Amino acid sequence: MDRDSKAVTTTLFALFPERWNQFSKKFQTGTADYIGKRWASILNPYPQMEKAVFLDSLMPSEPDGFPASYRRFIKVGLHPSDQVANLFELCFEKGYEKVIFAETICAALPDDFPAQFLDALENQDMVFLPAGDGSVLMAGMKIKEFRNWEFFQFHEAAAIVEILSICNENQLTYKLFEPYDIPSAENLFRKELRS
Repeated sequence: MDRDSKAVTTTLFALFPERWNQFSKKFQTGTADYIGKRWASILNPYPQMEKAVFLDSLMPSEPDGFPASYRRFIKVGLHPSDQVANLFELCFEKGYEKVIFAETICAALPDDFPAQFLDALENQDMVFLPAGDGSVLMAGMKIKEFRNWEFFQFHEAAAIVEILSICNENQLTYKLFEPYDIPSAENLFRKELRS
């Protein structure tokens, strides 16, 4: 993630396809292409954000379905939570002031959701979108507020309870969105892929 020191972009939107393989098995052909194009449509109105996708080393690199302009990186770490921690560490080391990570299944969110997330991050230290089981599917963070992102076990069930406790202990402000309905996302993908 080599960055020009004169670059003005301070926010990175990092896509994290953790559930990619299980979705591909469910929906077979067209999954990667559909999700990549869907995210391109969602994020296109936000040129102020740099975009990246963190891919698993076992995933095919060509094609991966995402726009060519997106930066591509290989996930580092054995456990998904370690991989997200490394994602934040890498991005903040490269000079980004705000980082948002989102699992690619969040592509079923309304088109204006990134705007809601960015607005919330302007006024809060951290922003979270949990899944129904309490794991975190989307999170935004400001580097200047808190550096111990490795303590956040985003992908553990009921993780949001411990995460919010850590935020409170460190006097961090946060916004918590309503849980994201994964079955609804699957139904949308199924419908779109069959059309």
